[in-house]
Amino acid sequence: MNSDSFFCIGKTHLVNQDYAMHGTVGDETFGIVCDGCSSSKHTDFGARLLARAAQSFIHRLREDIFPELVINKAATQAKALDLPQECLDSTLLVTACNDKTFFARMIGDGCVIVKEKSGRFIVYTADYPGNAPYYLNYLTSKSRNEAFLEGWNEYVGNYKYSPGFIVNSDNVTPMDSISIPCHPQGEWLDLEIEKDYVEFIAIMSDGADSFERKTVTESSITTQKIECLNVIKELIAFKGTKGQFVKRRAANALKKFSKENCVHNDDVSIAVVYNDESNS
Repeated sequence: MNSDSFFCIGKTHLVNQDYAMHGTVGDETFGIVCDGCSSSKHTDFGARLLARAAQSFIHRLREDIFPELVINKAATQAKALDLPQECLDSTLLVTACNDKTFFARMIGDGCVIVKEKSGRFIVYTADYPGNAPYYLNYLTSKSRNEAFLEGWNEYVGNYKYSPGFIVNSDNVTPMDSISIPCHPQGEWLDLEIEKDYVEFIAIMSDGADSFERKTVTESSITTQKIECLNVIKELIAFKGTKGQFVKRRAANALKKFSKENCVHNDDVSIAVVYNDESNS
């Protein structure tokens, strides 16, 4: 197994509130991405605390209690550092692989990309109304949790992650919306797939959906949004999977986008767990 990660600041941000990390703990090779809320205080610190707390419980990722363990530890650390509780307003995306299965969990918005051995990609994205995702930190506040869920139930009732895409070569086929198991504290995406079927799983923050192309003429300056799927395809077009393969690919992709007058307004983070036994 191999893993790597990358994160960088967006054009419109003064502080990078994304964080990504990777590694191996016991028999779990993992990647973690956190995206701090831009309207909450000190979420650049909080995103890191949340990621480190998730790492410490990575051996319990597949258990229902994992989210509660993570936020409780991160909250304790935030308090010890005299940081406000709201610093933990952050998404949490985690993927890991052991000797049997790949597992991915997305709490909040972002993307989970599964590349199968067959060469097919499956992309799961989550989008919340008002760009206000569910934060794990809501578990620490009954009033905030209930307020979010009340507003969410009024919006849609039975939440679904959509759109999903199946990507075969250059063909993109929309999938039906993917129903999400309803957790008592909120709703999030859980995936578990047998290791033998998967080449890699990548997780990304929603910064992948913030790219735009600027066109300058003598009389005007216009911008055009770049489809998130096109950004994803560039970020995961790995030419090799040894060493810092995600950092190399991200640097090359961002350089290519820059040459095409493209920028990302939001912070971008990505982590990948690669099955180096997939071609054996």
